[in-house]
Amino acid sequence: MKRRNNKKEREDNDVRKRIVAAVFLLVNATLLPNSLVFADTVLSNVQTTETSALSEDESAPSQSSLSGENSYQNLEDSSSAVENFTPPKISGNPSLQGANGRFEQMKPDKIHLSASKQTKESFIQQQSAHSYIDAQGVYEIVSTDVQLHDGQWVDKGTIQLVIPTEPTEQVTNYLAYYVAKKIKTYSLPLEKSADFLMFDDSITLDKEHFLSSVRAYYSEVAADPIIQTHISMTETYTILNETDIYPTFYRQEEHQKISGPALITDKVALSDQTTWVHIQTANYEGWVAANSVTAHEPKTVPVEASQGQLSESAVASLSLDQAWLEQSEETISHSESYHVQRAVQISDQVFYALTAKDSSIVFVPQKEFQPADPVSAETDSSNEQIGTAESTASDSKETTDSSFQPQNKVPQTDESTLRTAPSITYSTHVKNRGWLPNVSSGQLSGTTGQSLQVEAFRIHLSSSLSGAIEYTSYVQGSGWQNWVANGAISGTTGQVKQIEGINIRLTGQLAATYNVYYRVHVRNFGWLPWTMNGNPSGTLGYGHQIEAIEIQLLDKNSSGPATNGISYIEKEPSVLANTHVTNRGWLGQTDAANQAGTTGQRLSLQAMQLRLSENTIGGGITYQSHIANKGWETNWAQNGTISGTTGQNLPIEAIRINLTGTISTRYDVYYRVHAQEFGWMNWAKNGESAGTQGYAYRAEAIQIVLVRKGGAAPGATTRAFRIAPPRITLQGHVSNIGWVIQTSLNNSISYANQGRQFEAIRANLGTSRYTGGIQYDSHIADSGWTRTVSNGAISGTTGQNRSLQAFSFQLTGELAENYDIYYRAFVRSRGWLGWASNGQKAGSVRMNLPVEGIQLTIVENDRRPSGYQPNQLTILGQVNDQTPQGRFINSVSQSANRIAPAHGLYTSVMLAQAILETGYGTSYLAQHANNFFGMKFKDGEDEGKYGYIWHISNEVINGVVVPVNSKFRVYQSTDQSFLDNALKLRYGISWDPNRYAGTWKVNARSYRDATRALTGTYATDPDYGQKLNNLIEYWKLDQFD
Repeated sequence: MKRRNNKKEREDNDVRKRIVAAVFLLVNATLLPNSLVFADTVLSNVQTTETSALSEDESAPSQSSLSGENSYQNLEDSSSAVENFTPPKISGNPSLQGANGRFEQMKPDKIHLSASKQTKESFIQQQSAHSYIDAQGVYEIVSTDVQLHDGQWVDKGTIQLVIPTEPTEQVTNYLAYYVAKKIKTYSLPLEKSADFLMFDDSITLDKEHFLSSVRAYYSEVAADPIIQTHISMTETYTILNETDIYPTFYRQEEHQKISGPALITDKVALSDQTTWVHIQTANYEGWVAANSVTAHEPKTVPVEASQGQLSESAVASLSLDQAWLEQSEETISHSESYHVQRAVQISDQVFYALTAKDSSIVFVPQKEFQPADPVSAETDSSNEQIGTAESTASDSKETTDSSFQPQNKVPQTDESTLRTAPSITYSTHVKNRGWLPNVSSGQLSGTTGQSLQVEAFRIHLSSSLSGAIEYTSYVQGSGWQNWVANGAISGTTGQVKQIEGINIRLTGQLAATYNVYYRVHVRNFGWLPWTMNGNPSGTLGYGHQIEAIEIQLLDKNSSGPATNGISYIEKEPSVLANTHVTNRGWLGQTDAANQAGTTGQRLSLQAMQLRLSENTIGGGITYQSHIANKGWETNWAQNGTISGTTGQNLPIEAIRINLTGTISTRYDVYYRVHAQEFGWMNWAKNGESAGTQGYAYRAEAIQIVLVRKGGAAPGATTRAFRIAPPRITLQGHVSNIGWVIQTSLNNSISYANQGRQFEAIRANLGTSRYTGGIQYDSHIADSGWTRTVSNGAISGTTGQNRSLQAFSFQLTGELAENYDIYYRAFVRSRGWLGWASNGQKAGSVRMNLPVEGIQLTIVENDRRPSGYQPNQLTILGQVNDQTPQGRFINSVSQSANRIAPAHGLYTSVMLAQAILETGYGTSYLAQHANNFFGMKFKDGEDEGKYGYIWHISNEVINGVVVPVNSKFRVYQSTDQSFLDNALKLRYGISWDPNRYAGTWKVNARSYRDATRALTGTYATDPDYGQKLNNLIEYWKLDQFD
């Protein structure tokens, strides 16, 4: 529970359970050393190790870090995890209100996962996620039973979960555990988790293994109770007596016992058959079991004294709620005289609503009110009517003297003795009943509990005073009627139109002498509180009918029914939409704040009619469509007229909407489009364009909301309207065919597996609103990279039978600021590689592998091409050369690729050995002797073959590491060093020629078998093979195999 005086919340107690953990922990537990280990020839009693580490600022993984990075990818079954995982601590006080401040229950059908650099506190403040998961556990912000209404997300039926960027393994496990819990809670189909689990681009998880972890946790977690019904409660009070109060009804780990008066603000019934109510006291708020409290509603009781003063100990409150909670927020005078307006009883306590001269109403307990004695009260009353005390005495004296006048004097007649009390009667016209009999003041006219609407009413008033009773009604579909009076009909008959609001007032002397009170019984609301004298009563915008009316006419000196409640409820205006959809026709009017149209059915939106819901503000709505093959409509439609087409099969692609009149000064209209291929787009407002143009993508649905001026947008607004990038004309010169041309947003020229090769390329762009162009280059057999050309120039060769083996494309100017260009290559014998972009290289180098297919597309710079996957190889024969480590690998890759395959060995393994043994070429031996594998010089054998240098290395002798100064071979080239290592692996050592046979391709199914065979033979480090695997995976060295 939380302190209302903003004291720090108490921390939740730790509740831990043991469950099956993710596989990641098992792998990390098996990975040991933190330093580089360099193997050397194994001697009988001596182990030699070349030590050299990466500098601290190098970005490539060290051997110690490589041993753990991505290690979970090597395992195939999450169910093999250890069973000592501690579940995350779940804390927080999840709100029952989304970002819009309303409770709107949802049935979740998706779970959206994202990562953010924002702090947990930021998400709590903005209520922009359901839960935040970090190393401390799960912090629940908003109940997952409640819609967030935050437009940055996919839709309202989605649970939004957020983790920090670069999450640790523990955070990943916590997330998987919590996702499994929500899947079980809402009975989502576990076997289809890949369909309803959505991963934001910001989150970096291995989806396959994450889903495996979720499935592993699923059998261990327990479902949470969910909300079945929720009721917001007002004017409901209770008294706590050592009652257990909890911070949330979802978890009851901690509680306090609270006594004293409290308000009941909400009531929820849960799926576990329990009912809870939300309690608010002067200092605390939280949840208690409904069966542990008794609810009291206030009722008006007779006033025992109408005037008096307050006791010295009295405190006043501005509302009945504050008085019940004993909260004082009003400075009062204890010597002033107060008048009692009404008395309200809650349980066995009575409170007075008081006013003094020129003061607002305050509430005090009855016991703090001291009534004036009757004589004093009469004197005060006389003073108020006559004036000063002196004038009162004078008038009294004259009256006494007059009592001795002769009795036959003609008496003066008081006008008030001739006045007759007004008589009021009224009647209602009820559906299926017609006019009901007249009833008199204070009686019910109409029906309750029968769902029969009042369609008209009339009032008769007879009085000797001047003036009249006037009244009006709000009629369904027509609005407020003109005022009528004295028996005329307000409303309609014979049109089956319900009345939704009424207003009544007096005029003339009647208004000066009497008050008219009235209340209405409304469907789904029941009796609304009393109101009086020209204030509206009823509802507007909900479509709820009035079913009964009560009216009272009372003298102004009489106390009437309490009028401090809300007697008139006007719903915020909204936009109503009727949409015409392919194969469906008109779908019927619906609230556009939810959705108008269809999604997931591939049906185009072809026409629309928009209008504002009933409101008293005034103004209208205009709208315009962008239609396929036609463009933007010339004229704007308005207030229910049709925008778009019917019967022509022409989809709407974009829309614009605007408000007119008074409502445009009070509200902004926001709208968004559900478009083919894009789904729900971001929000536009007040005449801006929303949807797409140039893609030929159909709009399928729209959503429209009204937001008060100055209010926050319902979601992101940066990408409400998308204009397609320029079309590309791609030409490829293919062997034995010549030039092949294609023009499209998504180009593909492919002669894969047909023995044909690209020899040259050229490209042009179509027209665009942005300046700039396209430039490109190519890598040609026997000559390497060509110079960069642009806008239709040829890159490559023709007529020389020289294959194009790699290429790159890049945009320039404003085009580069707004779009990204993606492309990929089909490489002979290797297939399609990953997507490269914006100048990255695609294809292969130094491998003599021709390009047989090219795909090329331009997308907006927040999009990716279809089928895009991150971290895929885009070019073979080299690794990323943006770092010193990558440049070292590329410098030795050709030697490895020449030597290893020629001796039946894996190139990837030999490259990984060179990296590990030299620390990416930084070792003394690599830099001064071209010695990449720590080969020692053997006296008596190597003379005449190799030169040598002396070098001190750390060696293990009889279990003790000691520095030893030894001779090491000096090679004339990189090829010679790799060849020496290949001969060693291929022919072993003198006493065991097959020592390394497990590394041969004929014996090893993959590089993993080969690295396993090196562990314990080539090197005694038990993690030697795993370190090689980590290097191969990190740099994708298997591309060279």
